[in-house]
Order: sequence, then C-alpha cells, then structure tokens
Amino acid sequence: MASLDAYVDNYDSGGRSGTRLAGGGAWTNKVGVFAKVRISDDLLAVADVEEGFNFDGDALSRNNSTWQDIGRLRLAMVGLRSKAFGKLDVGKTYGVTAPTMLDPFYAPAKLSPYSSLSAPVATPGSYYVDVRPKHTLVYTTPRWQGWSLASALTFNYDSASSSGREIRGKGVRLDYMSPTVVALAGFSRYWSNPYFDSDNHEVQTANDYIFASAAYDLGPASLSLAWQRQTVDTNIAPDLNVITAGVMIPHGNNLIRGVVVRRMVDGKDKNAWGAMVGYDYFISKRSAVYVRAGLVVNEADANQTMAAIPLENADDTPQIFALGVYHHF
Repeated sequence: MASLDAYVDNYDSGGRSGTRLAGGGAWTNKVGVFAKVRISDDLLAVADVEEGFNFDGDALSRNNSTWQDIGRLRLAMVGLRSKAFGKLDVGKTYGVTAPTMLDPFYAPAKLSPYSSLSAPVATPGSYYVDVRPKHTLVYTTPRWQGWSLASALTFNYDSASSSGREIRGKGVRLDYMSPTVVALAGFSRYWSNPYFDSDNHEVQTANDYIFASAAYDLGPASLSLAWQRQTVDTNIAPDLNVITAGVMIPHGNNLIRGVVVRRMVDGKDKNAWGAMVGYDYFISKRSAVYVRAGLVVNEADANQTMAAIPLENADDTPQIFALGVYHHF
C-alpha cells in the first residue's frame, strides 16, 4: 500500500508571500505493508508498517542520505483481533490521545489549522505526544452496545529521553459509536524529555491531556465538535485549550470539508483562531483533486501559523490557497 500527494500553494503573511510545490497536503506520502493471518475462528493476527516520505525540494538527497528523508517511521505494529476478547496492539501504534478524526481534514501536518493550532505551547517541560507513540501497548475491550474502552502504556526504552523511568506515559479512552453518532473522551499523562530547571537540576515534567469530542451524521452533512486541554506541571507553563468545530458535506461523489479552530493559551494576547474550507473531487475511488483555502488570525503575541508559512510578526495573519492531487495504491 502507498499514498502519493502533491500540491501547489500560494501564501500571504504580513509582508511575505510566495508560491511553493510541496507534498502531503491532504494525505501523508507513505509506503507500507499490511498483513493478517487467521489463527482461529475468533482470533486474527495483524501487522502494519508504514514509512513516510516527501518528494518536494531535495527530499531524496539531503546530506547525501536517502534514508534520512524517506525513513520516517509512521507506524510499526503487530496485534491480535478477537470479537470475544477485544484488540491488543504492540509497537509504534495508535495511542489513546485525541485522534486525527477530530479534524474533518484528518489532521495532515501541512494543510490543516487543527494540526498547527493544537500543538503544545513551547515552554520547558512541555511535550508533544505522537498520535502513534513508539514502544506502546494498547488494549481495547470488545464493543458492547456501541461502547468500548481503550487503555495504553508507553514504555521508555530510549535512554536519551529517560531518567530511569520505565513508563513514559499512560492513558484511557472511552468510545461510543452508532450509525449516526460517534463520541470519544480520554485522559493521558506523559512525561517530557529530561531538561534542566532553574536550579540546574535535570527533571522530567508530567503533561496531562484531556479531550472530548462528538460527531453526528445528519445525512446531508456530518457535524463535529471537540475540546482538548494540555496542562504542564510547572509554575510557568500556561494551560492550553483548543476547540474544534467541523463539517463534512457529500456533494455527489465528492466531498466538501470545513473547520474552525480556536486556540486559547493562558496569558495576555496569546490566543489564535484558524479556519479552512476544502473540496475533494474524486477521479476514482482512490484518486482525487483537492482545493484548500485557509487562514490563521493571531492576537498580538500568539505567533501561530500553518503549512510552515513564514511570519514576520507574532500578530500576522497567514493565509493560504492550495491545489493538489492524491492517489492511494
């Protein structure tokens, strides 16, 4: 399996503007292998490995190292599936923090205000949890009346990011799914990389993540609303709250998407909001041409952007229009 995605954008931000060729606007460029083996009538073993890559700029020749550019491991897991006992996944696999489905654009790293505005506040002790954390064990109960409970443990096998701590993080998530309603809520605690505090002591800081979301399929449209909160256990780190509201509207065989994101940071003039609309025109079931238009509006000290648009000032309003194409093999 593989995905190829390329786009051209035009951006404007303060006194800066430009046109760029880039990849991964709607879907991450990736190659991978998926396998499954039936062990018994109620037990299935699965394995999934994905490598991400880019093909814009000098993506295949930076520092004369092809692997440095295409060896971006996205997913590497093995698991068991059972209707009676649930699911067990091990490896670099999907955790229980806020999933990408909170964003109608599915949170691509580039063309999504959700991806940029939900990033942690840059402060000592703050930590970004990968959607697919490595060294992770996840167990999900069988679904009962639409409900299931998932729990995760992330182990700290990397000595460079550990001060003898065996568990890097842990969390739980409660899911409800029906033909028309999806509701998710979860709590996780992860520890930051070691850093030196004001007393020159090496420390690791607890980061607490809470989220709740719901989506409702009206038929002509699907509406979603989500709230996320990150709290860093230091005296100086501000709390972060993010509200995301989205809509997806089928248009024949095609799809209209829209999202509004509000980023709220404790402190003066650090809030921002972003919005994006898009249209996916499907050439086939696996190919589409897409259009995206979005912006981020910053308060005086917010300094937020998306799609790596350069800012001159912290209160700039970066804007983007992009046209792209993707294909899934």
